[in-house]
Amino acid sequence: MANRVAATGAKGTSGFARGGGLLSAAGGILLLLVLTLPKLKEPPPGDPNETPKTALLHSRPGVWTASSPLPRSKAGLPAKSPEEVVRDKLTLFVAKRRDLIHHMAEILKVNLPPEVDRFFDAAQDGRWGEQRAMFEALRAQRADHPELNALWGAISESYGVSEAVHDWSAPALLGYGEAILGSLKPGSVYLGGTDAGRFIPTLLNETSGGERFVVLTQNALADNSYTDYVRFLYAEGINNLEPADADRAFADYIADARKRFEHDRDFPNEPKQLRPGEDVQVEANRIQVSGQIAVMSINEKLTKALMEKNPQLSFALEESFPFQSMYGTASPLGPILELQAGSEMNPEAADKTVEFWRSAESELNLNSSGTSAQDSQARSAWAKMALAQAHLLTANNFTPQAEELFHTALELAPSNPEVVMDYVNLLVQNGRGSEAIPVLENSMRLAPQDQRFGALLDQLHSKGLR
Repeated sequence: MANRVAATGAKGTSGFARGGGLLSAAGGILLLLVLTLPKLKEPPPGDPNETPKTALLHSRPGVWTASSPLPRSKAGLPAKSPEEVVRDKLTLFVAKRRDLIHHMAEILKVNLPPEVDRFFDAAQDGRWGEQRAMFEALRAQRADHPELNALWGAISESYGVSEAVHDWSAPALLGYGEAILGSLKPGSVYLGGTDAGRFIPTLLNETSGGERFVVLTQNALADNSYTDYVRFLYAEGINNLEPADADRAFADYIADARKRFEHDRDFPNEPKQLRPGEDVQVEANRIQVSGQIAVMSINEKLTKALMEKNPQLSFALEESFPFQSMYGTASPLGPILELQAGSEMNPEAADKTVEFWRSAESELNLNSSGTSAQDSQARSAWAKMALAQAHLLTANNFTPQAEELFHTALELAPSNPEVVMDYVNLLVQNGRGSEAIPVLENSMRLAPQDQRFGALLDQLHSKGLR
């Protein structure tokens, strides 16, 4: 099947998706999807230039805090600052991706446009404004230049890593990335969903000493150019998806969407089976489905297919969108989720999850007092992970522990719409809608431009809640 989705980049906590595509299946069925979504070993002894380390959250390696002292070299001189560490990592990463894209072009026998090398020159020199402009220009050319499509994975990943370095403070970036990678089991496959959750671990995974993990994104598994890129990145160690896997995922989703659409059409008085935001239309035996729900439903199926192809590997996930069908066998793993953890969630594990987040808030100085954009980026990223674990605990009926994690996420990002809406829904569903009023009022004060908070507050007031 022809390449369907150009899912390789976009800003925001819903993942990295800088494109869209026409998705088709056999039998005259059409699916149009618009993507709107995105264990470090200790360094060798005596290496003064590796990432700073501290005492660890629950004995997990590699958590950096703003208050941590810098390590000292054997000569007693201060090691590199976090800013210098991140700068050097970015330079190394971009050089590696430049070498890879030249190798890909040679193997695929495609001509490398000169703009690509200029893009990597800007990236390696830290000329962010120029790099961003060149990325947008290359993206505009992609539809008409197949050679760019074949090489897009390396370009978009280099851009995403550079953007994270530009947007995040160095200590926050190191702490976030190491907390994720430091939680992974040996030989793990890690799937990053949000921009930060994908690109920051990618940067550290490629430039730090110790084990190299397989770092992917679930948001682009339907894009054949991305899975081709993965083959170059990880020629060994993982059984990759094939075009036939994507064909099956698309066909299965379309068949299921049609069935649920027909149920809702034929039985209007029964509970709806199509999910909110899932736009399905059927005309002359042609089904059209659009929206984020459809995209992520297919990615969820492809994630399962990838896991089935690699039963010997451990899989961990940082959510962009909840994969609820996997919650039954998932478990918290540091700040992320382990898929098919091998044991059911139990009260002890739920309590340990709560303790992890209490320690994280304290050790990482994660609070809502910072005012800079970089502070907000880091807090929202951590809040997203707390929210994902709250969803997991809710699905496994650990409601008190889930509520504490919802509250943690709200403390970290009190004006993040996803966090606020989920916490308000929790309160309303438990008959505590009046407690949601001050939450929404505070969110409106912090983000007066976001009209969703006011609209939801009006709905609660209309129900007599004050």
